[in-house]
Amino acid sequence: MFLLGEMRAVEAGEVLAEYIGFPQVLPADVRDLVPERGGFRPHWLAAEALLKIGRPAISHVMRKLSETDHTTERRACLAVLLALAGREDASAALTSTIKRETDLRKRSRLEQALGVLPRAGTDVQLPGLEVPSWLRPPEADTRAPETG
Repeated sequence: MFLLGEMRAVEAGEVLAEYIGFPQVLPADVRDLVPERGGFRPHWLAAEALLKIGRPAISHVMRKLSETDHTTERRACLAVLLALAGREDASAALTSTIKRETDLRKRSRLEQALGVLPRAGTDVQLPGLEVPSWLRPPEADTRAPETG
């Protein structure tokens, strides 16, 4: 997964989206719940690769978001979507996809995701695992501009 991201392998987006929450099991010892170990991110390999692929991965992430009921996968999809598209574009993309979706169950999942977006800045986390800083959506700079 790491290599696919480094290669910016657009053609791997669908497979990576399938494994976006990989691995979905937590270690038996909670002391092993560290976001990074030894220079790689064991709980977020597919998500990191999708971020490196960039905007071409959005359609695959949207499809996964419409198909999964797994909380970890849904949160990872939202985090990647927000990081790639930003809140406004993510909202527009979800709205557009909802309008085109004919499967009621998929439409319902997408509508739920759209409802989460307004508060998704710090909410998009895995249960028991802090979202690494590289996967968090960028925060708006609220500082006043410096005058010189």
